[in-house]
Amino acid sequence: MLQSPGAKLPPRGQVRSTHAVKWARNIGVIGGRQLEIGSSMAETQVLDRRVRRTRRLLSDSLLTLARERDVSTITIHQITEHADINRATFYQHFRDKDDLFAQAIDQLIADLRIECQDVLAGTDLLDAEVIHPSVVGTFRQIRKHAVLFRQLLGKDGSMIFATRLRQHLEALFLESWKAIHPEITPTDPPLGVRARTAASGTIGIVSWWLEQPDPETPETIAAWSWRLLRTTYFTDA
Repeated sequence: MLQSPGAKLPPRGQVRSTHAVKWARNIGVIGGRQLEIGSSMAETQVLDRRVRRTRRLLSDSLLTLARERDVSTITIHQITEHADINRATFYQHFRDKDDLFAQAIDQLIADLRIECQDVLAGTDLLDAEVIHPSVVGTFRQIRKHAVLFRQLLGKDGSMIFATRLRQHLEALFLESWKAIHPEITPTDPPLGVRARTAASGTIGIVSWWLEQPDPETPETIAAWSWRLLRTTYFTDA
């Protein structure tokens, strides 16, 4: 039963019985400590941050190890040891290593996507005659992870990574096309062919770039890339 608004609380430390605790909680105080109405929401937010932090630690650990060896040879023990997280915690977040790897790839690709957000939003369109900052920014991001991309796209690399990257680039092309040409659906060649050509061409350029003993700057590679691939975006480029 709720107490009247003017009811007094027992002295600090005197809340003993279950009924007393419930009574104190009902009016928002336990042992003289005021409880915030949004406390459960705050606890959830803290938990969410911990989950994100743990997932990011495991993803970063896998990608760090992948810079040095074939992903197929990396074990869950090595990942958790590198992240300083126990194995039981790993299985609270991921089914297996493949599940972790897929999500780690998605996060890596999401970081690339950020460079293109203005184009995708339609606030800054591509121009056939201008190398857009998003193209340069994408290659700069790749250079930051050059060792990882070189390993994953190399001759002994990961087909899973290459496939997911291609799928991402195709989706990115299609979204960019809609932002540039909202009224046009090409048929000669069709949009799917353009998307696959742009995606595969980009991966080929990145692979070649990272194989070089003295790689060109991201700005130069962006210029070459745009010169070669802009016709997929502009029929008359």
